[in-house]
Amino acid sequence: MNMEEEQPQQHQHQEQHQHQEQHQDQEPQQSEGGPAEKHEVPPVQLSKRALKRQLRQAKMAADRPQYLERRKEKRKEVRERAKLRYKAQIQEAEVSGDQEKVRDLRAAKRRRRNRQAPSPEAVHVVFDCQFEHLMADKEIISLHRQLQYCYHHNQELAQQCKMSFTSFGGKLEERLKLSHYEQWPGVETHQTSFDQVFDRQQMVYLTAESENTIHTLDPTKLYIIGAVVDKNRHKGMCEKLAVESAISTARLPIQEHIDMKARVVITVDQVFLILAKLYNGSSMAEALAAAMPTRKGWELKDDETQTEPPAQLEQTCTQATHGEPSSVLVPKGAQV
Repeated sequence: MNMEEEQPQQHQHQEQHQHQEQHQDQEPQQSEGGPAEKHEVPPVQLSKRALKRQLRQAKMAADRPQYLERRKEKRKEVRERAKLRYKAQIQEAEVSGDQEKVRDLRAAKRRRRNRQAPSPEAVHVVFDCQFEHLMADKEIISLHRQLQYCYHHNQELAQQCKMSFTSFGGKLEERLKLSHYEQWPGVETHQTSFDQVFDRQQMVYLTAESENTIHTLDPTKLYIIGAVVDKNRHKGMCEKLAVESAISTARLPIQEHIDMKARVVITVDQVFLILAKLYNGSSMAEALAAAMPTRKGWELKDDETQTEPPAQLEQTCTQATHGEPSSVLVPKGAQV
């Protein structure tokens, strides 16, 4: 009797043990679908490029105090070299008896120090800043520097241009705040688009692909420069924008005056400097020579190499500013 009673009991214990194991195996499966259990989200796998960028940004943040100190010392050295260069230029002009050059050098230094605003009748240059979404962070930084150069070029001129930034905001504004753009005399900023701020009949959008050419500036016109650094990725963008906005367009006669060994691509500040030099009495050839970088390996053509006679050029420009808009776009950094 004892042996027969023990065998059913052993079978019961084995069945209970198997049932517990099955229940334990089923618990995770039931808990996975249950609302009570929360599972951790697997970490996002960064690409090699993103990981390198993250490490580089962390290193830059750690080294920033040393970078600021080096930049302070470098700026001090630049100021000292500028002082020595100014004194050398003054001495050279005095030795040669060129009193006019002495007056010009001293007047330029006073203008940089006084930072005066341009006259109300000055030529107006508008920077169209609506292309920030098309640029990478490093390109926005480059554009910020180019706009700084534009302001400093303007301050050194005897006749300064009026400057306006339209569609202004975002990261570009944050960077320009570091340069204290609010204190720049003669510079206006507008958050809205240029066609909502100014009269379209007065606008001329500078683009590289326009069929119209300018050789002199009209003080009654507003000259618009596309403020974008895109390495020529968006070719034709400003042309399309100007045509859709029914705005006249024109291009700078770079190929008519300069023989370029490389592509005709210039930056925002170089386009502005050409306009500013024209406004201050320089010829188109002189303005282009002052603005074009020497590393491009260009040569100035003779004035007789123009492809069109001056009368025809004037007529073309008049049609650009009063007739229907035509194709438009600009060079590299600046869509001009």
